[in-house]
Amino acid sequence: MYHPYTVILNPTAGKGRARAAVPVIRKFFAAHRIPYTLVFTEYPGHAKELAAVCIKQSSSTVIAAGGDGTCNEAVNGLLSAASFSPPVFGVLPVGSGNDFSFSTNLPMKLKESLQLLLDGTTKQVDAGVLELDDLEPRFFINGMGIGFDALVTYEAGKARLLKGSAGYLYGAFKTLLRFPRPPKIELITDTASHTREPALISCMLGKRLGGAFLMAPQGDNQDGLFDVAFTEQFSRRLMIRDMLKYKAGKNSELEDTWRYRTSVLAVRGLSGGFAVHIDGETVSTSGKQLQARCLPGALRVIS
Repeated sequence: MYHPYTVILNPTAGKGRARAAVPVIRKFFAAHRIPYTLVFTEYPGHAKELAAVCIKQSSSTVIAAGGDGTCNEAVNGLLSAASFSPPVFGVLPVGSGNDFSFSTNLPMKLKESLQLLLDGTTKQVDAGVLELDDLEPRFFINGMGIGFDALVTYEAGKARLLKGSAGYLYGAFKTLLRFPRPPKIELITDTASHTREPALISCMLGKRLGGAFLMAPQGDNQDGLFDVAFTEQFSRRLMIRDMLKYKAGKNSELEDTWRYRTSVLAVRGLSGGFAVHIDGETVSTSGKQLQARCLPGALRVIS
């Protein structure tokens, strides 16, 4: 007898890839006689609502079928509603980037991910919680970006016809054309404080963002710490160089980049607002003050 599952599927994820996965998912559960419910998201934030209801009203395990945005919403529902032990969570990676699956060493193919429901165990992974201005606190499970990174994510989200990392690359070059001067900020970690004008701040639990950029190649979402990097850059030409280094996972070679491992990150805008994304979803384009805290072992992932 298998544990029942609730599969929350975003039909728009992966530019239609998720919708095409529905027959495969149905066939798998039927073939193995596993009790399950398949529900479709209908609007932004719906996965969070569905996951919260599931953890409060049923004994089934939530499986997110979509990309990083779907995973983020579902985890926000689980962690906001969970009362005691870390909730169990599974992923069917049918989105565009699937960076959480990559960073957690989960299968990147649908059939292998489904097989985990038969053969897998669980491991605890970290989450982050973001408090930004007067917005409701938000959880994230892969990474947060501030400045250039978040503007790229915002532009990539509007490129609806481009799949995977292509949309992120499009957003990067579109942002480069405008290349707005970054605001002066105060940045505080566990061990350091800076007042600078960083073009990009990356705060990672995992390794990769945008399906292509290894923001923290040594990232470990089981160590209780963020991998933070920030780059101060005022030239388009040098920013392109730095982007390529980030893409190759070689930001450690950059002289204009600082790196920290920390359990807390605080950022305060001193001259204007800054853009912020979590797990590839833009949460603000004019943030003033934020704090992110790492929550060790907050989630149990089927792996």
